[in-house]
Amino acid sequence: MLNIKPMKCEVCGIEMKTLHKQTYHFEKGFSGVDNLYLQNITVDYCEKCGDVSPYFYKASQLDKTIARAIVLEPVLLNGNDIKFLRKHLGLKGKEFAELLRIDAATLSRWENNEQIPSLQSDLLIRTLFISAWMDKYEEVFSEKLIPKITSISSTRDKDFSIYVDTANFSYSYQMKDLSLIAC
Repeated sequence: MLNIKPMKCEVCGIEMKTLHKQTYHFEKGFSGVDNLYLQNITVDYCEKCGDVSPYFYKASQLDKTIARAIVLEPVLLNGNDIKFLRKHLGLKGKEFAELLRIDAATLSRWENNEQIPSLQSDLLIRTLFISAWMDKYEEVFSEKLIPKITSISSTRDKDFSIYVDTANFSYSYQMKDLSLIAC
């Protein structure tokens, strides 16, 4: 366990309490993905106002794990997922749209959840991302990819969530019926 000196709350100024092995909702403002939870994370918590500040260790490994969890999720990608994957690759919207052979306005509508990509477009996004990942990191996915990306549900449960364990950089999914799908 790390010995961390608590910070002062940026909201109300009192000393925050350090909590270990917490589950933290990694809100849209931080990650861009609103259904993402980090498990086994250390946070500073303000008992007065409820402010929470997470500690991020091995941030690049965490980012890679989140990207891997998104690209292999068993449901259709939503706009936040697509934007996260694009940004993870360091691409501008126009560049990503060109790779997908679509108009930049279409990509914008997808990323802003104004339009849902077809199942074929979803599969193309995942396939291009995986290919670009292998080029960028010079590593392959250990998972059997074809069964994973071809068994994607054609619907997306609004209560679908991703849980990333920051202790071992693994991930799982939770559906509305509270079932966990470990990966």
